[in-house]
Amino acid sequence: LILDTEDYPAKWAVSVQIEEKGSSYSLHLPDKVLCESEIAGLWWRRPKPSAIAPEVREEEQIDFCVQQARGLLRGLIVSLGARVINPLAAEMAASYKVYQLQAAAQIGLKIPPTLITSVPQEVERFRREVNNDLVFKLVAGAPKRRLIETRQLEDSHIPLLDALRCAPVIFQKRVDKVADVRATIIDSHCFAVECRPTKAGAALDWRLDSAVEYLPWTLPVGVASQIVAFHRSLGLRYGAVDFGVTPEGEYVFFETNTAGQFLFAEIHVGHPLAKTLAQALLQPECGSPESSNGIGVGQFRLQ
Repeated sequence: LILDTEDYPAKWAVSVQIEEKGSSYSLHLPDKVLCESEIAGLWWRRPKPSAIAPEVREEEQIDFCVQQARGLLRGLIVSLGARVINPLAAEMAASYKVYQLQAAAQIGLKIPPTLITSVPQEVERFRREVNNDLVFKLVAGAPKRRLIETRQLEDSHIPLLDALRCAPVIFQKRVDKVADVRATIIDSHCFAVECRPTKAGAALDWRLDSAVEYLPWTLPVGVASQIVAFHRSLGLRYGAVDFGVTPEGEYVFFETNTAGQFLFAEIHVGHPLAKTLAQALLQPECGSPESSNGIGVGQFRLQ
C-alpha cells in the first residue's frame, strides 16, 4: 500500500485509541479501513506537507490544521518505533551532517577534514591548513532548489566568502579518489556499487553525469562491518552511504542519505534491494535497531 502524505488528512486519515491497557490504530482509506494487525511495517520516505480540505482557506487556519494533522501522524510513526524504516527520531537526527560525521569518526570510519561554518575568517584559516585544496557543499537539503553539487573552492570564490554570513556551508579537504562507491544498507544487508562518471566535469560529484556507469563492487569486510555498526549507532535501518576510494585503497566516508535512491543499483547491477526492503518491512531481523539498541556490530551480510 502506497500512501502520499500530501493527501493526508483530506483523502485518508488516521485514528489512534489509547487506554491504560494499551493502544491501537487504524488507517481510514477511501475504500476500506486497515487495522493495526494488518500492517507489518512502514517505509517513511520524503514526506510532503499535508493537504487540508479545500474549504479551509485562511492561511492561519490552514497552518493550524497542518500542525494538528502532523502531530497525529508523526506521533503515531514515532510510537511504531523500529517497525518503521527509518524510526522517525533516528531519521531526523541522522539527517544532520554535523552529527553524521562525528558519529562516523567515532565508529572508526575515515572522514575528510571538515569545517562547517558561516564565518569567512574560519574558511581562510582552514584553507591554509589543507594547502588550499577544499571542496564545498550544502549543510542541509534544499528541496525547492535544483541539485546543488559538490564544488572545488577556487580562487575566484574567495571574494564571495562574505556571503557565508547569510548561511553556513560545509568545507572539506578534497579527497584524491580513484572510485566513488555507493553502499546501500538495509538492516544488516550491505549492497555496494561503483558509480563511475563518464564526464570529466562530474569527477567531484557523480550525480552530475546522467550517463554515469554503475558497476559491481565488493566492499572489504571491515568497511562493511563498520558502516553497519555506524547505522546501528544512529538507530537507522536504511541508508545509502557514499565513499571515495583513494589510490591507497582507503575508504573515505562522505555521508549517509537516509532516503537515498537505490533502484539504479538493482536495475544496473542486479542487487535484490526491493525484495530485501520488502522483507525488512514484513519482519525486522534479529540485530536490527530494536533488538541491538544501536550497540555492537552483530552479524551482517555483504552482497
